[in-house]
Amino acid sequence: MHTPEQQQWLPKFLGFDFTIQYKPGKENIHTDALSRSFMVAVSTPIHSWINKVMDLTQTDSQLSKIYQSCLQGQNPSSEYSIQNGLLFFKGKIVLPHDVGLLNQIMEEFHSSKIGGHSEVNRTTTRIGAQFYWNGMRSDISKFVRECVICQQAKVDHVFPAGLLQTLLIPQHCYLVRIIFAPTE
Repeated sequence: MHTPEQQQWLPKFLGFDFTIQYKPGKENIHTDALSRSFMVAVSTPIHSWINKVMDLTQTDSQLSKIYQSCLQGQNPSSEYSIQNGLLFFKGKIVLPHDVGLLNQIMEEFHSSKIGGHSEVNRTTTRIGAQFYWNGMRSDISKFVRECVICQQAKVDHVFPAGLLQTLLIPQHCYLVRIIFAPTE
């Protein structure tokens, strides 16, 4: 399980190839010394996928109209805004409907070690905290249903149906009379 704070950092790390290694106590001398430093340095890397989102937003016919109307101050809805060249809807990055880009996001939030092959609701909640696109719920549901690892590892919680047997066709029409007696 990961905290919402860790989930917020996930999009910032999507463009990097890295591994996280834990070093206990005495082995972690250098990091411990750096963590006690009083100087703070802030950097904001611009990832290639952010540039890709900006470019695809401009080429998408529906999103480019919304983007241009936000730039001109004629918002179709007060929930749309532009920050650092990205289109936002209710504080979430609006993604154009590009299969490669959406699969990359869903892969990271569902199939990676951080995603943990979670169910549809949990994956939708994680992605929905930071991103938005039209048909998001159905795309995520389809992605999770088609996940090979989930199909192999997760089991149905129902009894097996057994062999199917045909029902006999009745030869006569039966009339059943049910009488309810008052209970005391």
